[in-house]
Amino acid sequence: MILWLLVALAQQETIEPLGRFQLAYESEYVGSESCRACHGELAEQQRTHHMARTGRMAAPDDPLFSDESVRAPIQWGARAEAPAEPPNREMVAAILGSGVHGVTPIAAEPGRRIRELGLSYSDVLGTWFPTPGTENNDDASGSLKTVEESASCLGCHATTILWRDDMMVPSESSLGIQCERCHGPGSAHIEAVTRDEGALQIMNPGTLSPDAQVRFCAECHRTPADVEPLELLGQAPSLARHAGAGLMMSACFRRSPPDETLSCTSCHSPHRNIQEEDGSRFRAVCLSCHQEPSAEHQYESVTDSSDCIACHMPAEEQGFHGMSFSDHWIRVPGSSPPLTEANDSVRDDALDYLEILYRNAWEEPQVGEERRARLALGLAEVLFGQNRHDDALDWARESLSHAPMMQHRLKAAAMFREGGELLEATRVLDEIVSEDAELVRAHFDLGELARQQRDYEQALVHYGRALELRPDFAEGHTSTAAVYRQLDRLGDALAHYRLAEELTPGDPLVAEGIAWVLATSDDPELRDPARAVQLGERLAAETQYRHPVVLDTLAAAYAANGDFETALRAAKRAAEIAQSGGAENLARTIRARIAIYEEGKPFVISER
Repeated sequence: MILWLLVALAQQETIEPLGRFQLAYESEYVGSESCRACHGELAEQQRTHHMARTGRMAAPDDPLFSDESVRAPIQWGARAEAPAEPPNREMVAAILGSGVHGVTPIAAEPGRRIRELGLSYSDVLGTWFPTPGTENNDDASGSLKTVEESASCLGCHATTILWRDDMMVPSESSLGIQCERCHGPGSAHIEAVTRDEGALQIMNPGTLSPDAQVRFCAECHRTPADVEPLELLGQAPSLARHAGAGLMMSACFRRSPPDETLSCTSCHSPHRNIQEEDGSRFRAVCLSCHQEPSAEHQYESVTDSSDCIACHMPAEEQGFHGMSFSDHWIRVPGSSPPLTEANDSVRDDALDYLEILYRNAWEEPQVGEERRARLALGLAEVLFGQNRHDDALDWARESLSHAPMMQHRLKAAAMFREGGELLEATRVLDEIVSEDAELVRAHFDLGELARQQRDYEQALVHYGRALELRPDFAEGHTSTAAVYRQLDRLGDALAHYRLAEELTPGDPLVAEGIAWVLATSDDPELRDPARAVQLGERLAAETQYRHPVVLDTLAAAYAANGDFETALRAAKRAAEIAQSGGAENLARTIRARIAIYEEGKPFVISER
């Protein structure tokens, strides 16, 4: 979503309002220097603000192109390597990002589109790293954005963009967040001030209610409706990048009256960077509501001078290649995410709130087709979480009727599969594969569909294609192993479990599969009861002896090791849990194994 964007068709320049906040008067851009005459101190502060540095033209002498930067290693997660082909400076049109966390080069493409390069650079770390959202793509040339994506991206890193023959011209654009990006074009304001008129003809976000202020800032810093629901409800570490979404999910924001709630400017100045002395301001904001902090902390020694932020808005580094973001979802340390919260009312409350946000976002004017598709699918996920499956699948279909991105089509297919509409899921996936025959996830999901329908041979075909395209696809190896296990081809199963183990060490699903093969195979080269017991006991402890499949595997391992008494206890516990959880087929299968253990025999599978 964008407030205002300057565009040019051929040599004619026009103002094209694309966002929710529309001007009630005609005005033209005048540049931040014109603001300095009256607002000198604020303009100077804003000039050095991180937001003002979120975009710059790519000049030949830019630090990004120094020998030191170009030769810096690429950090692929835990793996670092020298760049085989660093970003080509000839194709870079602009550089987005302030450099506080990193910068991302972009290229200008015809048709008002940009290409976001697949590698970003961290000045702090002195390394290249995968541009967020491209972690599964090792191609440094990155991805070509759609027109809608390009507009959204530039709208958060620029004040005006000059297009010439539908190509971005960085040298004549105003990159970075300048005064007029938040206040709107200023010519009418200057004219009104010059004439000493009462109406100042300028947008002042400071006059908005606190609730509206947060939504205004969240046009770039995201609302919860701009984040994938599972990422949000699971409080994924990546959520820390999206301060607006986190704040809006906080009780501090949600439980206060809209006109009095906590807002971005309660703590942050929009014109200057955070300074060390701001810590006292942050505490004052907390103390405005929590006036007796010591009474609210049962086990900690807390005073009016304690650092509230360190505990309730901790720095998050996981998954950010060594960079740090403050988590703006203000909450009690150690509290469970809504998705895993044992208290149903907490989870239901979060889902109800998200439903409202998604429906409100859907009703906003000038919503692009790609955003409509994403909003519809997000609402479908929320409704699915509320067990309103029919409504959810209707919204999934609504999503497909707009212009969904590939990842959202895949997610819609997964939702159809989970909702039992297997033909619909197959149709969507077949269409995807016909358009992109090398999309690993589509082949894998077709395998999952075939497996759900017990067509194991067809599942292996689809999994095989996915692994052919991406041999290091851990999930593909795990599912392939599970199918071979179902077919009693334990040697093949163990081979894929081992490959998955190398790629994702410690994965409990993989460890359970390995333990099963070691405990039940009749092949002496595969069989290892002692190791199976070790794995089974560790997994059972990690799952608090509550997972029936893990306990079933542990029972088979004990029996293979000759400890039938312990095997019976574990198997009976597994059958009870499966029965109480409604998994009657699993309970029946486990009881059949119990009969074998009662005869003093292990459960053994002969290789087919």
